[in-house]
Amino acid sequence: MNLFAKPMRRAAHVLLAAVLLTACGGAKDDGRALFEQGLQEMRDGDIPVAYQQFHRALAAFAEQGDSVGMFEAKSHLSLLCSTIGQKDEGRRLVNSTPYFHVKGKGNYSSQYYWRMKAYYAFTLDNDYDAAAEYISNLLVLDSVDFPDNKTYLYMDKANLAEMFFRTGQTVRAWNIIRSLEAEPLENDMYLSQTYYMHALLLEHEGKADSACAYARRSMRYSAMYDAPENEANAMKIIMKKDSARGDMAEYIAQRNAYDSLTNRIRGAELLRHIAVIQERHKYDLAMKETQKAHMERNMLLWGLTLCATALCAIALLLYKQSRLRLNTETAERRRLDKEIEYKRLENELLALKMEQTKDELARQRNDNANMLKHVAAADDRKEAKTRLEMLKATLNTEHAPFLQYVGKHFPQLTHNDVLILGFMRMDMTSREVASALGISVESYQKACYRLRKKLQISTASGLVDFVKNVDVRQC
Repeated sequence: MNLFAKPMRRAAHVLLAAVLLTACGGAKDDGRALFEQGLQEMRDGDIPVAYQQFHRALAAFAEQGDSVGMFEAKSHLSLLCSTIGQKDEGRRLVNSTPYFHVKGKGNYSSQYYWRMKAYYAFTLDNDYDAAAEYISNLLVLDSVDFPDNKTYLYMDKANLAEMFFRTGQTVRAWNIIRSLEAEPLENDMYLSQTYYMHALLLEHEGKADSACAYARRSMRYSAMYDAPENEANAMKIIMKKDSARGDMAEYIAQRNAYDSLTNRIRGAELLRHIAVIQERHKYDLAMKETQKAHMERNMLLWGLTLCATALCAIALLLYKQSRLRLNTETAERRRLDKEIEYKRLENELLALKMEQTKDELARQRNDNANMLKHVAAADDRKEAKTRLEMLKATLNTEHAPFLQYVGKHFPQLTHNDVLILGFMRMDMTSREVASALGISVESYQKACYRLRKKLQISTASGLVDFVKNVDVRQC
C-alpha cells in the first residue's frame, strides 16, 4: 500500500482541484441582474433585501471589472446605509469610488453619489464647505438630467441653503429660501426642509415667534412626507422659545413629543439594522448550502469517469470531506448559538433602555412639576395672577385624575373649592394656598370650614386625610 500512497495523494489533489474549479465556474453571479433586482426591492420598500442584492452586485461587478457597475452599486448602498444606521460604511463606500455620470430610467446613481457625499460631509465630518460644494454639483446634475422635473432640484436647493447657513453665508441662504417660496411646485415635499431653514434663519435673527410659525409648517410637511429628522429639528426651535419665555407647561408637552419622535427614529433604525443582519445570515446559509450541493454533484460526476486507481483517492477524499463537513457544521452550530444569544441580549438591552427612558421621563415630569410649584409659590418671583395660573397648570398636568374624581362625585363644589383641594393634595401650606388665591389665612380657614361642611367632614385632619387618601381610580 505504501507504493501507491504518493500516486493516490496526487490523484486526489488533481481531482479536488478539478471539482473546485467546476463548482466555482458555475456559481458566478450576473452583476447587472442582481443590481436590477436590488433596484426593484428598493422601490418596493424592502430595504434589507435590497441592501443584500446591492452587496452581491458589487462583488459581481468587481469580479467582472465593471467600474461603472461598482459605482452604481456603491452609490445605492451608501444611500441605504444612511437609513439603517450604518453611516461609517456608507461614507467609506461613496468615498472609495470615482464619479461616473449615469443616466437611466429609475437609476439615480450619479444623483445619489453627490447627495450622499454631501450628507456624510455634513453629518459625520462637519465639513459644511465640502457639503455645499457637493450639493452645488448635484444641482447642476439635476438641471441636466431632470430639466422638466424640478422636485429634486428644489429639495437639493433647500439642502444647499442649510450648508450656506452653517458656513455663515446667511444672505445666500435667504436668497435660496425666498426663491423656493416664490415659485411653488405642485409636489411640495421640498417644503419640509424649506420651512425648517426659514425658521432657522428667523431664529438666527432673533425673531422667535415667526421662527416658531415656520417650524410648525415644517413639522406639518415633515409628517406628511415622513421626514422625522426635519420634524424633530423643527420641534427643537419651538422648545427653545418656550424655555426662554418660561412657558414650562408648553415646553414639557413639546419635550415629551420630541422624545417620543426621537425614540421612534432610533427604534426604526435599530429594526432595519436587525433585519439587514438577518438577511445577511439567510444569504450566507443559502450560499453555503448551494456550494455544498454543487460540490457534491460534481464529485459524483467526476467519480464516474475515474479509473480504478482513482477510486481509492476518492474514498480517501470523501472521508476527509466528511470530517471537514462535520467540523464545519459543528462550528456553524456554535456560531448560530452565539448569534442567537447575542440577539437575545440585544433585545434585553433594548427593553432595559426603553424602561430606563420611561423612568427618566417620569422623573423629569415630576421634577418639572415640583419646580413649577416652588417657583409659583415664591412671593418675590411672580405676581399673584401668574402664580395662580402656573399652579392651575400643574394641577391639570400632574393631578388630572384627582380633579376628575372630585368633579364627578362632588358637583356641588365651587371652582375655588376644587382649587383648595388640589393645592392641599400638592402639599401646599395654608399660607401658600392663601397667597396663591390672593386671600388672608383667616379667609382661607373659613373657606376650609365651609368646604368641610359640603363634604360632611367634621375635622380639619379628616379633610387632609380625604385629600391624601382618596382612591381616584373610582373615576
